[in-house]
Amino acid sequence: MKSILFLTSNNLATNPRLVKELELARQSYKCTVFYFNLSNWSDAIDAEIRTSMPDVVFKILPTGKEALFTWLFSSLIERLARLFYPPYKGSLRLNAFAHSKRSLLLWLAIRWHPYKYDLIIAHNLAALYPAYSFSKLHNTPFAFDLEDYHPGETIGVDSEDEINRRKYLMKDLLPAAAYVSYASPLIGKAFQDLLKDKIKPKHFLINNSFSSKDFKVTQEIVSEKLSLVWFSQNISFGRGLELVVPVLYKYREQISLTLIGSLNNAFYNNFLKVYDKVLIYVLPMRQKELHAILPSFDIGLAIELSAADSNREKCLTNKIFAYSQAGLYILATDTEAQKLFIAQNPKVGEIVEQTSEDFEVAIQAALTNAEEIKKGKMCRQEKARELAWEQESGKILEVWQHFV
Repeated sequence: MKSILFLTSNNLATNPRLVKELELARQSYKCTVFYFNLSNWSDAIDAEIRTSMPDVVFKILPTGKEALFTWLFSSLIERLARLFYPPYKGSLRLNAFAHSKRSLLLWLAIRWHPYKYDLIIAHNLAALYPAYSFSKLHNTPFAFDLEDYHPGETIGVDSEDEINRRKYLMKDLLPAAAYVSYASPLIGKAFQDLLKDKIKPKHFLINNSFSSKDFKVTQEIVSEKLSLVWFSQNISFGRGLELVVPVLYKYREQISLTLIGSLNNAFYNNFLKVYDKVLIYVLPMRQKELHAILPSFDIGLAIELSAADSNREKCLTNKIFAYSQAGLYILATDTEAQKLFIAQNPKVGEIVEQTSEDFEVAIQAALTNAEEIKKGKMCRQEKARELAWEQESGKILEVWQHFV
């Protein structure tokens, strides 16, 4: 039986694309995954995912102070790599270790890993250099999943050098990949523009969609109120809720908003608390459990802020696909990626400018058309079958057949 090695700098619960690939791969291949224990709210969900895949070999690496020596050693190497970055910008290894200590930890973990594989697939940028290094060592093809445009993400410290490191790693290593998959058309374009005249590997779009079997929609109108939903790993500052929640509070007799995720206490105390009468809080849950409840809502909020970072302009999150597949009407902010998505799928929702005023106009219109929005759920879900994972997974299987 052929085998695939998956590498990620996150864990399973925070990486739905990896989990979907694993579920697909384990049907035909032996699978091994190296990933990190994050020691936070996601640990319980992570354990449930592992239990559901007893045939997959999981190698879990520590990240926190529970492994004190590892934490101190990797932090020291990361700091030294950043210190020596200016005179050694041409070193792949130094770029990788300065980018993230998890790149070092993954590299060390697999360097003396005794097994050979038929394909290596890396998720997240910190896994790219370890995947490349292991592939060179064992003459094995590697692939990379580009879920976000990493040079365009928010970078808090040493941002100019870090952007250059990320570009260097991608420009130098991705041409050697067997293939690159990406999560939106605009991320794909940015990746191709970055490589410019370099030889480009096989590359293709894999949308952040899910199995259509996850979403069960009925025509039943569950609530007299217009019910809105927003979900993320964390409910916190800077995610756009500041634009929307005060508007919804004005219409609290007619509307409710359910927030699903890990609630940041400071965000609750300093902002959300005064708007409690319009809000319902739900703890994070496994992806399939989330999908099971999404069809009970009417409208999904896809709030991405252009000011956050340039990646927000390019990305299409799993949120907008989950809303679509659940049959919800989508209010999506006007990032370039989401404008393109709504233009290509015009009946699933509408674009809203990133202002409270424009959201209020959209909410007033939604209240006026509430009955039509509720009744259109099944129609929207049927249309969204074209986006489902059943379609996307075929692209991956076809590529794997060439390399595995």
